[in-house]
Amino acid sequence: MTEFHDWDDIRAELHDGDDEALAAERARTEAWASAFHLAEERKRLGLTQRQVAELMGVSPGRVSQIENGDLDANEVATLSRYARALGARMRIIFDYGNDLRQIA
Repeated sequence: MTEFHDWDDIRAELHDGDDEALAAERARTEAWASAFHLAEERKRLGLTQRQVAELMGVSPGRVSQIENGDLDANEVATLSRYARALGARMRIIFDYGNDLRQIA
């Protein structure tokens, strides 16, 4: 008969209870996934990194860094300028599971 395990037990076993390491890895994964979507959206709009850089007032290398997930938590303004360069408006939404709240 198959034995079922509690998810918290499995997570603790896999990560030796290191929730900080798990959270850091989750943040890196989410940053990479978000960055991938930024590059895809730029390409969909037919823009080069150089064009976006000129619109943002940064170097093409910085656009590459952004698209590769190299962002500090304090760089919301940079993301907002990136969105504007693509002709979009950035929204900040808190996701509470079954409740989404737009805060900006």
